[in-house]
Amino acid sequence: YFGCPVVTELATLGNEGTAVSCCRAMIVSCLACKEGITKDEYCAKFPSYFGCPVVTEPARVIDSHLHIWANDVESEMYPYKTGGDPTASLANAASTDRILANMTSAGVDGALIVQPSNHGFDHSYVAAAIAAHPSVFKGMLLHDPSRGTADAVSDVERLLDDGFVGVRFNPYLWAEGALMSDDPAAVAVCRRCAELRMPVGIMCFKGLNLHLEDIEQLINKSPETTFIIDHLGFTSLDQKGDENFEDLLSLSRHANVYIKISALFRIANEDPFPYEDIRKNRFLP
Repeated sequence: YFGCPVVTELATLGNEGTAVSCCRAMIVSCLACKEGITKDEYCAKFPSYFGCPVVTEPARVIDSHLHIWANDVESEMYPYKTGGDPTASLANAASTDRILANMTSAGVDGALIVQPSNHGFDHSYVAAAIAAHPSVFKGMLLHDPSRGTADAVSDVERLLDDGFVGVRFNPYLWAEGALMSDDPAAVAVCRRCAELRMPVGIMCFKGLNLHLEDIEQLINKSPETTFIIDHLGFTSLDQKGDENFEDLLSLSRHANVYIKISALFRIANEDPFPYEDIRKNRFLP
């Protein structure tokens, strides 16, 4: 063992046919000697062995929130939902190929694709992108509140096999006045996500204050689920946004709640990139 006196033994013949005396300790130099190879060759065979150089891969740059949708040509195979056609200026702006080109130019290695509203609950376009580029893309599926409990859970399990690693809840897809936390299917999905280690993201587009109590109830009913509040909780730079930001901070008492810092343009108001006012008002003490 490392630290004990070195005991030598005769090992196999060396490269030139002469006997080589090798130590018996379970360290790289001894083990390499006994196999008649160099330390570098031994570590190439057993890179994780204690004593071999630790090889680390460079950190990857991952975009945590992207949308893609079919372009004009692709939409023949992957149609938009009724009324979901993108505006003319964006129709060809977010196809898989276009996004990959933009990622390359920006030095982004991978991305989480959140199911776009354009395609509704048809996840086939995002699934195809993941299948074509599995080392680059993962997906976040969009929960369909019209699905019963068994079907909703089955959707999650099926799309997990297609490379989707999270679920998005859009509160505005429920009937007006209905709560996510009162929906047995939504609660069941959250609990299954906890078992599958899939986070549930929530988009509070019209303000966190409208959904805070509902989110708290979801957390209480599924305390093992990881919840993500999308887009900094839409805490815009105004009085209402400041109040929402205090509500957002109040969720810090839950260890399973995370905040996604994304789409800052949605809360920036007149604050241009690089969003200096957001930095001052949302990140500095």
